[in-house]
Amino acid sequence: MAALEVAGLSKRYGGVDAVVDVSLGLAEGQRRVLIGPNGAGKTTLFHCIAGTQFATAGSVRLFGADITHLAPYARARAGLARTFQITNLFPNLEVIENVLLAVAAFEKTGLVRPMRGYRKFYERAQRLLEQWGLAENPQRLVRHLSYGEQRQLELALALAGSPRLLLLDEPTAGLSAAESARVVAMVRALPRDISLLMIEHDMDVAFELADRITVMHQGRIIAEGDRQAIRADPQVAEIYLGVE
Repeated sequence: MAALEVAGLSKRYGGVDAVVDVSLGLAEGQRRVLIGPNGAGKTTLFHCIAGTQFATAGSVRLFGADITHLAPYARARAGLARTFQITNLFPNLEVIENVLLAVAAFEKTGLVRPMRGYRKFYERAQRLLEQWGLAENPQRLVRHLSYGEQRQLELALALAGSPRLLLLDEPTAGLSAAESARVVAMVRALPRDISLLMIEHDMDVAFELADRITVMHQGRIIAEGDRQAIRADPQVAEIYLGVE
C-alpha cells in the first residue's frame, strides 16, 4: 500500500492555476524530495495534502484512505504531520512546554500550568528531546533558541504524534552550514516506518536525502527520478539550475 497517493490534483486561486493536474505516489518508507524554482507550486501542493487548503480538483489518499476533504486535525489523527517554511512555535513558553503541548494534543487532552504535573506526557516529551538531541536545558524559552535549534524543535514536535507520513517544508532554509548539517542528520535518522515528502531548495541536501526526486515548474511536475536521472535531465538543468 502506498503511503501517499495524489491524483489529478489542481489548485486555482481566481484565475491563477497554482497547481495543475499533479499526480504522485509515495511508497511506504520512501524519502521523496520536491524541488523547483520559487512559485512552482510546491508549498501549495503541501497545503492541499495537509488540508490547510483544499484542492480545486483531484484527490489525496493516505495509506489507502481518502483524506481529500478532511480537516488538518483529522489528517493528523490519520498519521500525517508537517512543518512549515516559517517556524510555528510558542516563543514565550519553555522548550519542554512546547513539546508537552504537542504530546497532549495527540492525546486529546488539555493542559494547564504547571504542566509538569502531567507525568506521562512529561516523560514522553523528555524522551523526544533526548532522542533528537534537544534535552540540554529544556527550561529555556523558545525565543532564546537559535533559528537552527527552533527548526530542530519544530521537527521534534511534528514527531510527537508518531506520524506515518511527514511533510517537511524547506527544513534547512535560512540555516548556517552547521545548523543545516544537524537538521539533515536528524532527518536522516528518522526510522523507515515514517515516510517522508520534503520540499528543499538546497540541491546538496536534496540529493543527499532523497530516494526519489520530483521536479515542479509552473504548477506541474516536469520530471521524476533518482538523483542520477535528475542530474542528467536537460529540462531540469535549463529550468531549475539555470543551465542552457
